[in-house]
Amino acid sequence: MTESNVKGRLFGKVCGITGATGIAEAAAERFAAEGARLFVVALREEDCVALAAKIGPSLTWVAADLTDEDATERAFAKCVETYGRLDALLACAGGSGRPFGDGPLHSTSLQSWNTTVALNLNTAFLSSREAVKIMLDQPSGGSIVYVSSVAATNPVAGAFNTLAYAAAKGGINSLTLNGACQYGAAGIRFNAILPALTLTPMSKRAASDPDTLDIVKARMPVSGGGPLSADDHAQAAVFLCSDESKHITGQLIRVDGGWGVN
Repeated sequence: MTESNVKGRLFGKVCGITGATGIAEAAAERFAAEGARLFVVALREEDCVALAAKIGPSLTWVAADLTDEDATERAFAKCVETYGRLDALLACAGGSGRPFGDGPLHSTSLQSWNTTVALNLNTAFLSSREAVKIMLDQPSGGSIVYVSSVAATNPVAGAFNTLAYAAAKGGINSLTLNGACQYGAAGIRFNAILPALTLTPMSKRAASDPDTLDIVKARMPVSGGGPLSADDHAQAAVFLCSDESKHITGQLIRVDGGWGVN
């Protein structure tokens, strides 16, 4: 048995995570348990502080607005300053556009569109761009894992109709495929996790709505007809950031309880 088997599947790796709640929080716990050193970038300082208190000294954090180019560049420069490398990035930062007016095509304003796309797609673009810059200077390459959504690939007529959010997640899928194609020779892998309805702070409204739960029951039989847990996606992220998936790239992996086939 190798040292990495004894100490964890991510032992010796520096793993970046954007976001500090929901799937990002669950992933930080999983990654730390698997021996990773963590670099977390999230918008709210209080979320970073709370996560660091839970994880311990293996986690370094920066509070930054990842829709801002300069702030993103400074955050990832801090990662290099602290660790000298970055082996994996899990890009979780994002959220619902409903508070900004995201909805059906005919009723979504340009401002709602721009805000939602910036929150979900610009954050993925900027954070992975900075991560790739770091990884290109490493002989070992690295792994980029985005958090997308089944909203981009498997919509439901009359439900979950948030156009800008779905379009932003579709953009993440394209980032995944393009990145896998363009950076494979440099040893940098790109994959995306596509969650269905998951119990996170973002999904509280949907997870308590009887009509939504009826849809979930019909479309997610493998999950027992209920929402997934954030840890379900964290486990997939560990695999995709580890050497166990060293030959896997360009994949859109639905962690969805069967949503995509029902």
